[in-house]
Amino acid sequence: MINKFPNKLRDLRKSLGYAQGEMASRLDISVKDYMNWENGNSLPAFSQIQKMAILFNIPVELLMDNRKEISQDLLDTLSKSVIIPSFVQAKKEVSQTATMDLASKVQSVDAFEETKVMSTIQDNQHKKEIKEEVEKRKKISRKAIWIGSGVTASVILLAVLISLFFNRKNTLAISDMNRLALGKHFSMYIEDNGNVKIRGNLSHKNAFENLVQVSAYGDHAVGLKKDGTVVSNESNDDVSKMKSIQMIAAGHDHILALKKDGTVVCSGNDNACAVSDWKNVKRVYAGKNVSFGVQGDGKVLVAGDGSEVKGMSGVQSIRANDQMIVIVRTEGRVQVIAKGKKEVPNGSHLSGVKDVALTQDGIFAIDQNHKIQWSLVNEEKTSFDKATLARWQNIRFIAGQGDTLVGIDQNGRMTGIGDNSSNQYENTAPLAEPQAKKLGQVKNIKFTETTANVNITWDAVENADRYHVTIDTEPALDLKDIASNSTSVPTTKLESGKTYKVTITALSDKKDQYAESDVTTINYTYNQKVIDLDSPKNVTNQVTKNGWTFKWDKVEHADYYKIVYDGRVLVDKQLETTYHIDNEGIPENSEHTIEITAHSNQPKVYRDSAPTKVRAVYTLKKYNVTFVFTKNGSVVGRKSYTLARGSYPLGSIIQDGDIPGGYHLSNPGQEVDISKSGEQHVEVK
Repeated sequence: MINKFPNKLRDLRKSLGYAQGEMASRLDISVKDYMNWENGNSLPAFSQIQKMAILFNIPVELLMDNRKEISQDLLDTLSKSVIIPSFVQAKKEVSQTATMDLASKVQSVDAFEETKVMSTIQDNQHKKEIKEEVEKRKKISRKAIWIGSGVTASVILLAVLISLFFNRKNTLAISDMNRLALGKHFSMYIEDNGNVKIRGNLSHKNAFENLVQVSAYGDHAVGLKKDGTVVSNESNDDVSKMKSIQMIAAGHDHILALKKDGTVVCSGNDNACAVSDWKNVKRVYAGKNVSFGVQGDGKVLVAGDGSEVKGMSGVQSIRANDQMIVIVRTEGRVQVIAKGKKEVPNGSHLSGVKDVALTQDGIFAIDQNHKIQWSLVNEEKTSFDKATLARWQNIRFIAGQGDTLVGIDQNGRMTGIGDNSSNQYENTAPLAEPQAKKLGQVKNIKFTETTANVNITWDAVENADRYHVTIDTEPALDLKDIASNSTSVPTTKLESGKTYKVTITALSDKKDQYAESDVTTINYTYNQKVIDLDSPKNVTNQVTKNGWTFKWDKVEHADYYKIVYDGRVLVDKQLETTYHIDNEGIPENSEHTIEITAHSNQPKVYRDSAPTKVRAVYTLKKYNVTFVFTKNGSVVGRKSYTLARGSYPLGSIIQDGDIPGGYHLSNPGQEVDISKSGEQHVEVK
């Protein structure tokens, strides 16, 4: 329970407008003793409490009973007084048993008060008002006397209880606040039993006893003692004067101290110590040339070099070093603000954060489950062994400094990482067994069919070096050590219309760091891809004396062709891209339809083409051709003929009688192509 007596005494004094020294004088005690009462460092004897009740004209139990509050109405009534009596001349202390003596003193005080007040007032109406007020206060005092005389036993019992309560030292309890501090060359930790464990090199370490809080920055160490006073490893008269403190924060060259009344005092750096107007502060934090105060509503007050966070709301705690200011929000999120142009980590992925510690490498956080999270300035260049850090478990407190990080687990055991040149830490907390991080599952699997293969692709998994793919065909396909995020399966291994179970697992060559992923399973129905063959193109025809010939371009993937002439199938499987029709019986200048269709020997893969239809006229074209007969380059005769297009042996056209002078053909079997009119030279002998 909070001792309310100091606040009661302070409120009563202030309502009358008196300084602490003047109150001490009227109670015939030293100023130091009175200040200790108001500051909660000590408690008055019961006889002294009785004096106070007389001075303020209030019942004794209103001061002594911790359950009773002093109303604002009473304070307003007291504020109307001009002067209060003094006990300087009193020869005899009022005792708790001398109720009649107490009554006489009250009456004399009342008389004194009335006389003194009235002598200073000239206005009759004002005198009347004050006299009425005095009478009212007399009644209050007489009521107190009646209570004291009528229930003496109750007062005695109450006095005993209150005395037990008051005589108990008004000490601060150990909480989780500021239990661990890390300096450049030392660490400080307050155990649950109150023992202060100091490791490394810390000057004046003997001063750090009976502590409830510790704080450090660089070589600077500060402790809060149970009695609300402050100690430091640096001599400072201002620190010795800090009283009634409930929270501390060590800055680079200053000490920030939160008082019980919500105000803040500071010693050291003037810029960072501009905190005299701070009120309603619940928590304080410090850095280099900066002080932070967090009010009850989470609003931030700033003194020094931290204007970026001034006025922020919804703040749980603040940490700062030379590189950055880190804000922990009430919902457990983290916000990082760079100091100057220095590179800082991105803390947006940290969640559920309870507390943070800062080092040169980055931010290290404890979450609500006592697990470690971190965000580093440079993942590749960090001096910390991340694998070891990941094995920290059940961490209760954490602190950082420079390139050192220290944690305390739930059992009060220490663990650390980074620089330990001054033996700042010892690794007594057991680490979790090294566990390889499981690779992420394969995602976004896609199948693409071609006539020859089924191509399988998926998103690449971070840190995966290879993949394992299985398909439950008969026999099963087991594709191991696939180096890329894709593979293919021949369509000959699959049956169209059948559903297959496909599994893909990501694996790493660094088995000590990354375990294989969970298996991703997907069902895939294979439908064989059937391609329509192209229709034959560029169909041409030529009529010669030998017949009617059709030609066309080869169709890709076609193995043969079907030829239909005027609705009649001429051939089912024409292998070549040309077809000849004999001209027997075909009327001159008659029109006919030719259909050509491409086919494949793999009908499940390639579908028949649409037929190409051509309308053609059978016309046997003839040409006037003159053969010029020559012997040894000299012309010996000529003969003209009308011939149909085609190829002819010379002997089938030219007879020996057609050659003048008894000459005959040198090569009767020579083929000549008749495709135009004109002259052709023929050698004779």
